Amino acid sequence: MENLERGRSEYTLVWIIENVGHAWQTLGEKLVSPKFITHLQENSTWTLELYPRGVSNEEYISCFFIINSADKVPNCDVDFEIIITPNGGSSRARSASIPFTARRGGFPCFMKRSEILFGNQFLNPNSLTLQCRIKLKSHIHDVCFGESFVKTHILVKRISHSCYFASDTAYKSICIRQLSESRPFMIIRIQRNHPNEFEIHLNPNDVGSNARYFTLELGLADEVTGDKFWNRRYRGWSPLPQQSIFVPVPWINQSSENTVTPVRRRLIKFDCEVAYSTGEDHAENERVVVTHRCDIETRV
Repeated sequence: MENLERGRSEYTLVWIIENVGHAWQTLGEKLVSPKFITHLQENSTWTLELYPRGVSNEEYISCFFIINSADKVPNCDVDFEIIITPNGGSSRARSASIPFTARRGGFPCFMKRSEILFGNQFLNPNSLTLQCRIKLKSHIHDVCFGESFVKTHILVKRISHSCYFASDTAYKSICIRQLSESRPFMIIRIQRNHPNEFEIHLNPNDVGSNARYFTLELGLADEVTGDKFWNRRYRGWSPLPQQSIFVPVPWINQSSENTVTPVRRRLIKFDCEVAYSTGEDHAENERVVVTHRCDIETRV
C-alpha cells in the first residue's frame, strides 16, 4: 500500500492590525493576535506576535508565530514565510523552517522600523497586515489548504479643535475636550509676550489609566493668506507633557531705511489635533476559508 499523497497542508494566517500607528508597546512588549483555529493538525490553534518596537533592538520590528495547542504532534518541520504589508506600502517577506515540536518561529529583526516609518510614525497609521504562510508535510494529518483571518483594532480617541483670535490678543485660554466629556482633556493658554512673539502653555489633565500612547499636533496659521507659519508635533506615552513653547510671529515689514514696522492687526487660526490609544478590540476567526480538505488517499 502506497500513499498517493502524503499528508500535506498549506495554510495562511492573516492578521490585520488597525490603528497600528498608536500601538503603545515599548521595547520588548508585544501585540498578540486573536487565536487562529485552523484545520491544521486536528484543529490546532495558532497565534501571531508583533513587537512594534522590537524584542531587544527598538530599531527593528519583530514578529513570531506560536503553536498553542495540537492534539497530535507530528515529527515534521514547519516551513513558514512571514509577510508584513503596511496599508498603502510595499510588502516585506522572510522565510525559515523549524521543527513542529519547537512550537515557535519567527524573526527578532524582521525589518527596520525606518523602512515603514515616517518621523517615528507608521507611513499609514490605519492598518498593517501580517501574514504567516505555513507548510507542513507529515504522514499524520490530512491534506488541507486554507486561510484564517483575524483582526485587532487598537482603540483610539480623537479630538480636533479649531478657533480664531486676533494677533493683538494679550491672552486666550482654550479648552480641548471630547463633546461627551465635561472635563477638558487639555487647557492651552496663549499669551502675547510682545508684538512678535506668542507663548503657548500646554496644561494637560489626567485622562485616566486607560490612555496609552498619544499623538498631538498644534498649528498657527494666518487666516487671510492661509499660510501656516508654525506647527509642532508631539508623540509618546501618557501622561502628556506640561510645557511652554515660544512662537515667533513673522508679521513684520522691512522698510528701505531698515526700520521694522509691525503689520496691521490680523486674524490667527489655531488648530489642535490629538489622538490617544486606550486599548484593543479583537475579532477572532473573522473568516476561515478552506479550499481543499480530504483524507490521505491510498492505493494497493
